[in-house]
Amino acid sequence: MREGGAAPALVAEGLVRHFGGRRGERGGGGQGVKAVDGVSLQVAAGETYGLLGRSGAGKSTLARLLCGLERPDAGRVLVGGKCLADASGYVDGQLRRRVQLVFQDAFASLDPVHTVRWLVAEPLAVAGVLPRIQRRARVAELLAAVELPTDEAFLARKPRELSGGERQRVAMARALACDPLVLVLDEPVSALDAAIRGQVLALLTRLAERLRLAVVLIAHDVGVVQRIAARVGVMLAGRVVEEGPAVDVLGSPRHPYTAALGAAGRGRAEVAREGGAWQVSGGCAYAVACSRRQAVCAGEPELLATPGGRRVACHFPLEP
Repeated sequence: MREGGAAPALVAEGLVRHFGGRRGERGGGGQGVKAVDGVSLQVAAGETYGLLGRSGAGKSTLARLLCGLERPDAGRVLVGGKCLADASGYVDGQLRRRVQLVFQDAFASLDPVHTVRWLVAEPLAVAGVLPRIQRRARVAELLAAVELPTDEAFLARKPRELSGGERQRVAMARALACDPLVLVLDEPVSALDAAIRGQVLALLTRLAERLRLAVVLIAHDVGVVQRIAARVGVMLAGRVVEEGPAVDVLGSPRHPYTAALGAAGRGRAEVAREGGAWQVSGGCAYAVACSRRQAVCAGEPELLATPGGRRVACHFPLEP
């Protein structure tokens, strides 16, 4: 439970997803890959949680697990206190509509032959939540919510006639159609220029506050997460290695990997590629690149609570 005793809007409990093992034993045989390896997190209504990490860290697989689109090998996902999905293969189809995923490439996710009106109305039709006669008004409401025009000329446009920022907002309007409790966004602004990126991030902040959405913002860019996230989790090789208030984690990191991400974001250093450390084996995934490593780093560090609402998985954490 978060402060105040209310159940968080989104809870992940010990999520595991391995690839490459024998059939029925994902990750259990040979050189499997730890896509997600024991991730637990909570996000409150109205809160934006930033999930930070380099490409290949497992962020997109975690996003699919959180949305019930991927079956976990272990663990479960709770939405509004109810089980959305677990390792048995159970998925609550009705509840899954309350968790929506917005992809990085809005152009690829929008059917190019259809108009804006059709694209935004489609989720309403599929869910059967409104009579057809009421959908037109709801489409206008959704477009207004993401600060897009509602005139007939705009409604008649197709994706190729929209700017990158407009396409991303249409994708967000579609995601809002079924009144989600949770919105998961996988690199939603990485393909946008700086000015449009700022506008979309500001819109996300307003939506989270106004609609009381639990937002999970996935990014590799420290600046994007720093701009709007209240809390942040840093992901490396399928695990969260540091978590806490964004201002503390990004301003005074305790895990050497988090510090390296921040330095790289400021153009001061490169982060060593960790993909080879993904093989299912023990130890700290960052040890091969870490200047603080010692023999004990061959053992896997636990994600332990530290003062200030933070957690860190490191045998030799940096001083705050």
